[in-house]
Amino acid sequence: MDQDHSTHIQDNQLPVSGDQLYQPVRSTISLLDLVAVLMKQKLLIAGVTLGAIILLLAINLLAKFLPAENPLNLVPDTFTSEVQIYLTAKNSSGSLSNLLSSSSDSGLAGIASLAGLTGGGVSPEAALAQELLKSRPLLDSVAEDLDLYERLNLDENPKTAAREFLSDNMTVEYKSDSGIFSITFEDTDREFTKEIIDTVVVHLERFYRSINQERNNQNLAFVEERVEEFARNKDLARQRLKTFQEKNQLFVPLGTAASAAGAAQSFQAPQLIAEYTAMIVTKQLEIQGLLEYLSEDAAQVRRLRNEITLLQNAIRELRYGDSENLPIDTIPESQINQVLLEYQDLARELQLQESLYSQFLLQAESIRIQNADKTSTFQVIGPAEVPEKKSAPSRAMIMVVGTAGAFFLAVFLAFFREYLQRVKQDPEEGKKLQAIKESARLFPKKGAQE
Repeated sequence: MDQDHSTHIQDNQLPVSGDQLYQPVRSTISLLDLVAVLMKQKLLIAGVTLGAIILLLAINLLAKFLPAENPLNLVPDTFTSEVQIYLTAKNSSGSLSNLLSSSSDSGLAGIASLAGLTGGGVSPEAALAQELLKSRPLLDSVAEDLDLYERLNLDENPKTAAREFLSDNMTVEYKSDSGIFSITFEDTDREFTKEIIDTVVVHLERFYRSINQERNNQNLAFVEERVEEFARNKDLARQRLKTFQEKNQLFVPLGTAASAAGAAQSFQAPQLIAEYTAMIVTKQLEIQGLLEYLSEDAAQVRRLRNEITLLQNAIRELRYGDSENLPIDTIPESQINQVLLEYQDLARELQLQESLYSQFLLQAESIRIQNADKTSTFQVIGPAEVPEKKSAPSRAMIMVVGTAGAFFLAVFLAFFREYLQRVKQDPEEGKKLQAIKESARLFPKKGAQE
């Protein structure tokens, strides 16, 4: 019984207290441990940081006193030259489009789209200038003019290397609201930057003028062909209208915008109908007067009634054209509206052809004037100057960024060094490190393989 009691006590008795049983496992890193590591490795941290400062100072001093082409000058001073130019040229194709679209009242609204000359909101002149500044012909021309192949010692792929040198260091910005181009070039030679900018502007002017001249010549050829075509069409339209007027006795001046009412005054049928109607009324009054003292069988009464019948037949013929007894070149009244419509169509056709001819004739003269204009296409409003101050790099920024980077690198090395020291003291971690070293070998040792 004592044994059972003791067993019962052992089963229900806790050998340790609750605080001892549930003591938490330490799984966080103490801030003091981190500070201790930094203090322990302070010489390493200070040495790396101080070494970086000395190295950066040396690099900056060498960059300040050594020429840019010296290989020891790792961060040479760079200078930026800038020019601001304003594009003053007017595109002839754009003006032709504006001319045609503004003449919609004359029937020219659709000609611009048919000719492929419609304009848009984007300036084609500015787009052309931007593309020229990036084009291979212009870059090659600048490189040859400045002899960049010899200056930069470009022996292998000289053209490609010169293009990359120019395009990588040249920046082009265009402000659409003001129409001003800003061209900048960056290089270690301050005088060379201005020389390149001036040369680029000269060649841009030459290339732009050449392309614009060729485009104007193409437009001029197109416009001159249209002028000849519209001149022929104008003469044909005038001849058709003249023939129609002579046939229908329409005495309206050619080339005038005569109204239908004005043209209708030239027709004979309405005038004859009015005259014949008045004559019928007069003869009817005469018959009434004669019947007061003569009978219906009287010769005078019969004659007047026969004349009235003839006049009525004539009126019917004038209105409907039912007889071949109409006077020569007399149009029946029922056909007058159709004739007037045909006349208006012919008159409008003549007016359209005359308007087209005049507009394109003016445009051809405008293009000839543009071709003869020798004024500068680009107006320099901010000429390039030899820069007095460097544009890059910032020595202070190099020191700050380099020192901060070296400090953080030193802190990382300090913790890594501390970790390696602890690994060597721990047998298990040491075995893992040794296994990693063996696995990293390109040719493992024979003993390790066994």
